[in-house]
Amino acid sequence: MSDYYQQEARFGFGSVTHAVQRIIIFTVGVFAFQLLLDIPFGDQNVNGAPGGFWLTEYGSFSTRDFLRGFLWQPFSYILLHANLSHLFFNMLMLFMFGSEVERVLGSRQFIRFYIFCGVVGVLANFIPFYLYQVLYGNAYHVLVLGASGSVLGVIMAFAMVDPNRKIFLFPIPFPITALWLVIFIVAMNIMMGVNGGSSTSVATHLGGLGAGFLYMKYRPIFNRRRWRKGSISKAAKSDKSKHDEDVGKAIDNIFEFKGRGKK
Repeated sequence: MSDYYQQEARFGFGSVTHAVQRIIIFTVGVFAFQLLLDIPFGDQNVNGAPGGFWLTEYGSFSTRDFLRGFLWQPFSYILLHANLSHLFFNMLMLFMFGSEVERVLGSRQFIRFYIFCGVVGVLANFIPFYLYQVLYGNAYHVLVLGASGSVLGVIMAFAMVDPNRKIFLFPIPFPITALWLVIFIVAMNIMMGVNGGSSTSVATHLGGLGAGFLYMKYRPIFNRRRWRKGSISKAAKSDKSKHDEDVGKAIDNIFEFKGRGKK
């Protein structure tokens, strides 16, 4: 059975690959945990996100807290979401675009890629953080949660794998290509960044897109360790097969010699 069919699993109205399925289930499970915590601690919510003060404050990403040593935040923020619609649209985009990318990368590498885009995406918030310090003399603090950086990295990878794939994007009444979808997303985020006043973390979105581009562009570098292991394994198999061949020839020669002696 091919790797494609081994990785494919049924989910909802279509099919979804193994890693994408696990990420969606796990992320939805974390949000359910947020809602459970919201029952006793809902009056302590930060920025309206369910789960109470402690989960949101320490699990979300903050430039200030990261510099204080909260080094887990670039990873934990990916799993937390502000509300049901925030979760739904992120998981819908992952459902739509993730499986194609996973089939290219493989399940394990796809998970690494997903985390990589989320981490690099949110760390991009340090660009406006330091710009604010230089230009205005005060710090730019932001509280970020959600899988948007990771998901936009996946969309970028999808566009690089198949840039001409036609996609229907509501409310646009005609199909657009994956490449134009990325251009549209970038343009929208730049407009939100320029206009300001949005709760969306534009730096995280653009950072996730950039991380997805860099990973797919320089994928051989990220695969180098795996490639070396593969080369060693192939070399070992080649040596073993050569050794088996030599042994086989030696045995044939022995039997041939004995046969001559009997004549």
